[in-house]
Amino acid sequence: MGGIKIKLNKIAILSLLMMLLCFIGTASATEDINDTVVAESTLDDNSVSIDNVDDSNDDIQTIKNLDDDLASENSKISSTSGTPTTAYDWNTLKNKCEAPTSQYITLTGTTYTIGEVIKFKNSATIVGSNVSYITGGSTSKTPFLNINPALTLHFINVKFLNVNANNLLQLDGTVYLENCTFNNIQTATGRNSVIYNTNNLMYISGCNITNCNTGYGAVSNYVFGSTTSVVMYVDDCNFVNNSASVEPGAINNCGILYVNNTLFDGNHANWWAGAIHTHTNAQTEIQNSIFKRNTAGWNGGALYTYSKLKIYNSTFENNNCTTNNGGGAIGAYNYGSEYNITIDSCRFNYNKNLCEAYTNISTTSLGRGGAISVLNGGYLTVCNSNFTGNYARIGQAIAAATYTYENGTGGNPHIKICHNLFVNHTATGIDTVVITGNDYCFCNNVFINSYQATPYNETCICNSPKSSVKSLLRMSNDNVLTEWHNIIYVNASSPNDPESVDGQSWENAYGGKDSLLRAFRDILNNGVIYVADGEYTAEDYNYFPLECSRNITVIGLGSKVILKLPLESGAAGVTNVIHKLVNLTIAAGTSIDTGININSTFINCTFTAPMRFGNETKYYSTTMDPRMFLEYGYAKTNSMTFNNCIFKDIDANNVVNLYKYYAVNLNNCIFENITADSLVYREGTGYFEDDGIYFKNCTFTNSKFNGVVDSAANFDDAIAIEDCTYDSAVAIGTTEINGHFYVNATKLKVTAVDTNLTVKIADITYGNGFTIDVTLLNNVSGNVTVNINNKNYSITVVNGSGSLKVSDILDASNYIAVANFVGDNVTTYSSTANTTFTVAKATPTITISGGSKIYNVAKTLTITLANPISGTVSVIIGSQKVNVKVTNGKGTVSVNNLKPGNYNVKVIFASTSNYNETFKTAKLTVKKATPKMNAKKVTFKAKKKTKKYSIVLKTNENKALSKVKVTIKLGKKTYSAKTNSKGQATFKLTKLTKKGSYKATVKFAGNAYYQALSKKVTIKVKK
Repeated sequence: MGGIKIKLNKIAILSLLMMLLCFIGTASATEDINDTVVAESTLDDNSVSIDNVDDSNDDIQTIKNLDDDLASENSKISSTSGTPTTAYDWNTLKNKCEAPTSQYITLTGTTYTIGEVIKFKNSATIVGSNVSYITGGSTSKTPFLNINPALTLHFINVKFLNVNANNLLQLDGTVYLENCTFNNIQTATGRNSVIYNTNNLMYISGCNITNCNTGYGAVSNYVFGSTTSVVMYVDDCNFVNNSASVEPGAINNCGILYVNNTLFDGNHANWWAGAIHTHTNAQTEIQNSIFKRNTAGWNGGALYTYSKLKIYNSTFENNNCTTNNGGGAIGAYNYGSEYNITIDSCRFNYNKNLCEAYTNISTTSLGRGGAISVLNGGYLTVCNSNFTGNYARIGQAIAAATYTYENGTGGNPHIKICHNLFVNHTATGIDTVVITGNDYCFCNNVFINSYQATPYNETCICNSPKSSVKSLLRMSNDNVLTEWHNIIYVNASSPNDPESVDGQSWENAYGGKDSLLRAFRDILNNGVIYVADGEYTAEDYNYFPLECSRNITVIGLGSKVILKLPLESGAAGVTNVIHKLVNLTIAAGTSIDTGININSTFINCTFTAPMRFGNETKYYSTTMDPRMFLEYGYAKTNSMTFNNCIFKDIDANNVVNLYKYYAVNLNNCIFENITADSLVYREGTGYFEDDGIYFKNCTFTNSKFNGVVDSAANFDDAIAIEDCTYDSAVAIGTTEINGHFYVNATKLKVTAVDTNLTVKIADITYGNGFTIDVTLLNNVSGNVTVNINNKNYSITVVNGSGSLKVSDILDASNYIAVANFVGDNVTTYSSTANTTFTVAKATPTITISGGSKIYNVAKTLTITLANPISGTVSVIIGSQKVNVKVTNGKGTVSVNNLKPGNYNVKVIFASTSNYNETFKTAKLTVKKATPKMNAKKVTFKAKKKTKKYSIVLKTNENKALSKVKVTIKLGKKTYSAKTNSKGQATFKLTKLTKKGSYKATVKFAGNAYYQALSKKVTIKVKK
């Protein structure tokens, strides 16, 4: 256990820094703060790698190797011990876990239905199989409980399916969960979780935690009074589709948490932190993980923190939140402790803060931070990371704000944002980065097609933390003056003489206005030139023009890198060369005609002067570059690409003048304040099929021109001007005027519209289906998916509205319906919405059959529960009470032995999870039965002194009615007798000696059970 001891020592040191307790309790008014570059593998046309700064004075702690630590700790998981044994059912498992000595328990059964709570009394190991699973339970019980910190528990390959629990696993001690499955676990809705680390160490490795509904996260790491006593490692896990009625969706951390190589997908919290919440004075470190499609009803779509949070080499994609403090991916607030966030080498793609209007929760501002939002005093460092297509009304990518809240903690945020790439943050008039206050370091960030009107001072010294991912830009090992280099730094403001320095750092950057020309001469093939703010000209004509026949990338690292020199890039006989120029302003002087005779790509550049491409014909052997267009064994076409560039303030005949043999691509470019006959003009009438001109998603504003494209020949088959935005209406097709062939559009843009999805579900009573009603703004049609209780329902929307009647029967409870519409972002935007509805308990209808019964005739009383319902009812008849089982709505209770009389009947249905308690009363009358008598006429001889006459008395069921008195009246004389076991009564008649015929009446006077009965008979006497 040496590895564990090392970690505990580190934790002990960290504990000295902790001053406050972690708050997991009910949120206060203050806590509800709503008012409630990683480089790509290669340098492509749209990505730029920024070299990391290595500073020995870096005040950000270097991360420890979490992968190695986890590998060391996970290797101990298999180090289990105990007496080998098996468990076929829950009771056996309970007995083994509560044995006095350690047990190694293999599950040999299939279904383990949760019974009494297992309270661990030994260091048990539970090993599951492919077919065994634990299920059932109640939200009032915690099935697995350990309060002994000395125990070490292992769960290996154990499946938990369709479980209800207060907390499923509430465990002290050292706990290992390896390759376990937790699916469809429903806990109580208070401070409850599926997995609850209450003290000490927990390792969760290779586990799948899916479709769980909890109060405070699928996993909780919390002990009262300490933020260092609970330590958790999560490695190679999947958290998918989990939800919390409070927060967070996946992991609730109030201690020390390490997360590595783990997926968080589609988790949701009604409050904040769709995936992980780091509470006051806690600390979380995340590496190599993915957060996508996580959502928060309030702040922090994926993560929310009040304290220390470190994130390395991780991806955040399509996460969102819905309130102003926000953070579509990450949110933070100074609450109980200062947040301290370090983000290095991460990717933030298409995260969004959905708060676009003031609400009763968001009253002070609109949503902040499409990717990251921090509020008030704390620390945020973001470096070496890529941000693409994020959105919020304040700070499309990052927002750092200060607002005063009652009982809240104020202060300005301390911000470092360095060496990052921001791409495609295109919302008009909304800065990509917004920082409140002046306590910031903002340097070496590149904005491509991302709006940023507010300048931030870039003269600071940024101590960027070292990335855990190697930079993809190669650093040269050479440090020899006048050598050619892989990387060269140039700074027009530097006094350095390029002949006296090596250009390998900013301190030794090539200096002077013509330093860029010198760098072009010295750069190696596939090299990178970093250019500081300044104006670069051709004062020293020893290096004129700006020419380089090698593959190079030139990156401007500020907002004011201005080139006023000819860009004659290339040399005769060179073909397979591509130049990439990034974040530059090209403002050629009045006497300079800028010409480029080679393949070039411009990214995020600004042009304030017209350009001429290819003023001579060049023939290059195709063996040098087989990708080029082939014509008679030679290639004649060069390629120019402009991505996210701006052309502005130009008054000329053409903005771009092409020689015949050029293919030009302009993507997401802006033409502003242009006066020209055409924007792109092709000279001559000869061209090749590959010499196309393509405009995609470009914008033309405050500009006057006859054609976007003009040519001396009609070549509309090689022109595509698609999905562009204009000041005024334009026509599709070619217009010829005086030998000029003008084209303004070949495909008009279809503007995506907002959809603003709404979803409504009325409250219902258990046993009924429900109806989902959805609407989409602007009469949009399509399909909406609504998730209820982990089941998706698809609703077809036509002209803005759709409805679905669902026959599924939901248990009585409160439900959240999460609706999602996926737009194509061309005609419609995506939107989400949620609503709550209640399935109330139903009240059963009880029917009691028959108000009148006859003793021994109707043997049962029938109880009916409508719908039908099965269960148990209590039936009280008089003073007797019995429990009656009802199946498919029918149950019977015996009344066969009830004594005749009048009874009050009460049937009671006890409350269940889906039904209210109810009762029904009725009157029951049990009538006396009518007996049967067999009395026949008889003839006696007069000489016989005592004459015996017998009758038979039977019940209504034709059974002998024994031991009852009957009488016979003969004249004035009455005789009596009792029936025997056969129901026969024999009368002894005396003084009947005279010949004649006599009328007699036989009577049964009745009793408590049988009615009275009489029968007349004739008795004859003869000689």
